[in-house]
Amino acid sequence: MALVPWLIAHLLLPLPADYKLVGTSSEEVPLASLPGVSAHLEFRRWEAPGGRALHVAYWQPRPTRDGGPMHIVAEWSAVVAGQRVRMYETDYFMGRKQRVLVTYLRVAAPEAQVTLYATGLSRAAFKTLLAYAQL
Repeated sequence: MALVPWLIAHLLLPLPADYKLVGTSSEEVPLASLPGVSAHLEFRRWEAPGGRALHVAYWQPRPTRDGGPMHIVAEWSAVVAGQRVRMYETDYFMGRKQRVLVTYLRVAAPEAQVTLYATGLSRAAFKTLLAYAQL
């Protein structure tokens, strides 16, 4: 399987060649707790045939808002980018009914938090998709 490397801030994410970048944004968001200080958000979305999609939200230094309510129906351990993480399957995510697989990474220097979530994938496919991620 051919992998195409994508760099999002300090995250290297090699994805299968059938994943195409379909959305990108970058924004500065004020931190309510620290007047005059902002967080930086890098967002990417890739889609692949069969209704598969991967989303990455890279917040530096940390998110300024949550994505809304989430209901977890299953969870398991994995290693992503050298970190032991919890992966979750939801039936309600970002405030609406949807099946999503999600995990979170922490970056120490510079401080950041990464949310990686997917739709249209099995648990095994999600784990495999993130197997080559590097910080």
